[in-house]
Amino acid sequence: VEKNMSSARNTPIVKAAKKVGPTVVGITNKALVRDYFNRTQLVEKGVGSGVIYSKDGLIATNNHVVEGAKELVVSLPDGRTYPGRVLGTDPTTDLAVVKIDAKEDLPVAEFGDSDSLMVGEPAIAIGNPLGLEFRGSVTTGVISALNRSVDVGERNFKLIQTDAAINPGNSGGALVNADGQVIGINSAKVAVSGVEGIGFAIPINEAKPILEALAKNGRVARPFLGASLIDEEQLSDWGLTRSSGRSLCCETGGRRTCLSKAG
Repeated sequence: VEKNMSSARNTPIVKAAKKVGPTVVGITNKALVRDYFNRTQLVEKGVGSGVIYSKDGLIATNNHVVEGAKELVVSLPDGRTYPGRVLGTDPTTDLAVVKIDAKEDLPVAEFGDSDSLMVGEPAIAIGNPLGLEFRGSVTTGVISALNRSVDVGERNFKLIQTDAAINPGNSGGALVNADGQVIGINSAKVAVSGVEGIGFAIPINEAKPILEALAKNGRVARPFLGASLIDEEQLSDWGLTRSSGRSLCCETGGRRTCLSKAG
């Protein structure tokens, strides 16, 4: 059929959708809740999206898609379903890795280079907006901005901004370039009355090392100093006086230690 299509119809967007669409899955989150009679029941908490990125069944998605799940069901576009298990989550970046065990071959997405993105180039969002009834939906737009600093809850993200429609259920799906490469993981949409055409995705270059750590270790290890400033009223608690000079102090394992004088 494709051979008989004109180039006007068989556009890069059509080719990208055919290439990436089979790799975008639905993820149904089932959680335990108590009913009116205080009985525990397993109910559907929500549906999100994910992207298969390895032949052995690793799937990139958002942390909030799998958060609190007692059971996960992964639905492929061809109708196959598999139980999924969470290998790791990172609430800080809202990323997670889910694993499915499939005997058959799985389609795998190709990751692109999000650092080479240009504002104005085509952007294609693929996911399951509003649930599995609309699975595999494709919306198009452009890259509206790069390195957008967006606060989501108490977290701050550097995200790709696009006007390709990203609706509830698209979370964890793929943002794709015109070459059919995944350049972002769809993450959030500004849900403000009167605001349209503003969606966000986690750049794939930022996501790759996090996904690797989650698949390997189940978490992302981040260094921290563990030091804090103290005011004058707290000096006596640390055994200091104003004449002691300035010190860097920290608390580790319940022990308070002043490191060294800073002059």
